[in-house]
This record gives sequence, structure tokens and C-alpha cells, in this order.
Amino acid sequence: MNDENNQTGAVEHRTHGAQPTSESGDDDTITSNTSGSAGTGNGAFGVELEELTKLQMDLVQAQTRIEELTDTSKRALADLTNYRRMVEQERIQYVAFANSSFIREILPIADNFARAFTHVPSEILETEWYKGVVQIEQQLIGFLKRQGVEEIPSSIGQPMDANLHEPLLTGPGEKDTVIEELEKGYTLGGQVLRPTKVKVGNGE
Repeated sequence: MNDENNQTGAVEHRTHGAQPTSESGDDDTITSNTSGSAGTGNGAFGVELEELTKLQMDLVQAQTRIEELTDTSKRALADLTNYRRMVEQERIQYVAFANSSFIREILPIADNFARAFTHVPSEILETEWYKGVVQIEQQLIGFLKRQGVEEIPSSIGQPMDANLHEPLLTGPGEKDTVIEELEKGYTLGGQVLRPTKVKVGNGE
């Protein structure tokens, strides 16, 4: 009986002695695993944060580049529009002045019509012949206008402008002031084709 009790106690002693060792080892293992997992998680989070920061910087740089390219495109488009406008204006002026010598030859005809109409006898004003002549004169004026020819506005009573007027005579009146128009002047494409021939005051 004593031998059996001794053996039982020995078994129990061994059993109870082994348990703390096993539990301690498990705790160490769990702690080690937990610590390793936490370290791995922190490392992965750090990498993701770094990549996100880099992507944000790349996005800012891309947006800045897009704005620069947009501004460059706008300036280039504006320059192209201005160039096309300039070329078209030059083309119009070239065509107009290419015909200037021909148009100068026609102007005296228009002048003669104007002079003739100032001396028309009253008895023919209602005749078909006179109406036909008026129609021809209007067709001539219409042709000149389609070519870009315009009359220089009347300037009687205004100071003489050397760019628009050609003084032929002087007479009593305010000095250097237009007192009479002797022959109409015309412009072509905004440029003087023929100055208006005028009589100016001599200051007397």
C-alpha cells in the first residue's frame, strides 16, 4: 500500500511539475508570434503610406504639367488666330491695290457723271432717257463700292487734312479751312486712293 501511494504521488508530482514549463513555453510562443505579426503589420502600413504619398506627389506634378500645356495651347491658338487674321487682311489689301490703277481710270467717269447731273435741264428730268443715264451712273457707283472704293466724307468748314485733301485754290475764309470741294476724293481698302481736291481759306 505504501509503495502504491508513493508511486501515485510521484506521478502527480511529475505531472504538476511539467505543467508550468509547458504553459510558459506556450506563452512565449504566443508572445513571439503576436510580436512578429504586429511588426509585419506596421511594416506593410508604412510601405502603403509611402506609396500613397508618392502617388499624391505624382498627381500634383501631373496636374501642374497639364495646366502648363493648356496655357501653352491657348497661347499657340491665339497666335494662330492672329496670324490668320493678319494674312487675310493682307490678302484683301493686296487684291484691292492690285486693282487700284484700273479703278483710278474709272474715277474720272464718275466725276463726269456728277458734273453732268449738276447741269441737267429741268425739262428732261422726267424723261426715260435721263432715268436711264441715272441708272448707268448708279451701276458704276455700285461697281466701285463692291471693289472697296468709298467717298471721302465732305469736310467743308473743317481744317484741311493733308492726308485727305489736295488744296488747289485759296479764297477768303478762315485760314487753312476747307471752304469748297472741287473734286471728290476716294479711299480704297481704307487707304487714300485719290485725295479730295479743295479750296481753302487764306485768312482774309
